[in-house]
Amino acid sequence: MARSTDPGGAAHRTQTALPDPAQPAGSGPMTQTVQRSARTGADPAYIMPPLQPILMPFILAFLYAACVAILARDPLIDWTSVASLKSKGFLCAIALVAPVMLIGKMSYNRWYGFGESVTDIVRTFFQTRVRPGWGLPFLTPLLTAVLVGTAYNVFKQRMLPSTGYGYDGFLAGIDHSIFGTDPWKLTHALVPSAEATRLIDLAYHPFFFPMTMGIAICTFLPLNSRHRLRHTMAFAMLTIVPTSLVAALLPAVGPCFDLFYHGNQQFVEMTNTLAAQQATLIAQGHPGLESLAAQAKLQSLLGAPSIADGGGIAALPSMHNALSTLFLCFLVGFSRRWLWVALPYAALILFGSVHLGWHYAIDGVVGIALAFLMWRIAGPIADAGLAHYPVRRAIRSGRAAIGWGAKPSS
Repeated sequence: MARSTDPGGAAHRTQTALPDPAQPAGSGPMTQTVQRSARTGADPAYIMPPLQPILMPFILAFLYAACVAILARDPLIDWTSVASLKSKGFLCAIALVAPVMLIGKMSYNRWYGFGESVTDIVRTFFQTRVRPGWGLPFLTPLLTAVLVGTAYNVFKQRMLPSTGYGYDGFLAGIDHSIFGTDPWKLTHALVPSAEATRLIDLAYHPFFFPMTMGIAICTFLPLNSRHRLRHTMAFAMLTIVPTSLVAALLPAVGPCFDLFYHGNQQFVEMTNTLAAQQATLIAQGHPGLESLAAQAKLQSLLGAPSIADGGGIAALPSMHNALSTLFLCFLVGFSRRWLWVALPYAALILFGSVHLGWHYAIDGVVGIALAFLMWRIAGPIADAGLAHYPVRRAIRSGRAAIGWGAKPSS
């Protein structure tokens, strides 16, 4: 019997009707589905589960976006402009993941001796993932991410500035009490060269990797996969509940904007250090630091009349650290071996957020803690949403009806 690669397990693979006792063995929709799967190696996921649990993240994201829209009162055209720009990043990630998933499925079939062609794989995918519900369940991870990302963008740019960002001194004091100094001094003492800062900067910014890749992979998982629902739900909750709430209760701009926004001198040495490293890199023929360009752009957008993609400032909690941690949880859900890849990446993001001046160290710690908390909460929610599917018993009964219980012979 082929091993399942769905982290949600067999109990969440499909909703299928139990075989009718009045029907002879070897007949009925469940048996026909399993027979077809036994011949081709296709996922026995031909009966669409109810939409409600699958659409929970999208519904939550829609409600959050509606609340922000009512409070912010920005024109719809601004929302659509930001949403379209955010969609491009996710669509690029999906385009990168799609061939990898196809190659993985082909390798799986070849390993177990299934005779499913590329055409069969694509046809089955459209039949079981894209076609049900007019494509809305298939697009739920993408739509959820774009909605919450756009709404959070508007929230940061329109609503947070009214708070006055009065907690920078408080957060800097927490850092100083923990480390005995400003944490950025420790990171620059550990890696003082401009070249090291450039490498950290390159890893920190491009493609916002943990956000886009997690959503892209979720898009291709089975519609009723527990892992898919858990990650998408955690992604939505992480942005909506704790991040927006904490950012509103403890608003701060972060070390790199402290001088610009508050006129404080505490982090002038840090900004001068980064500026000197950028000058060194440019003199060596390298591009400047992406962080400094992004920080200058954010400064120019403060008080801008229209919403801009990437606009708005919020130091606590660090969404970058939160999403890299959520991505770690997502990968480890497939296999604990991914920990050795995801953990160094998450650690690098935490280090870089302090080194490049974006965040206080406590911002990253709080973001990481919130990500673990939302991942933990999303698990029981996914279980509750998918618990009523009688899948394991249905598949077992279908296999027994046709005597399918071993790997296909080579």
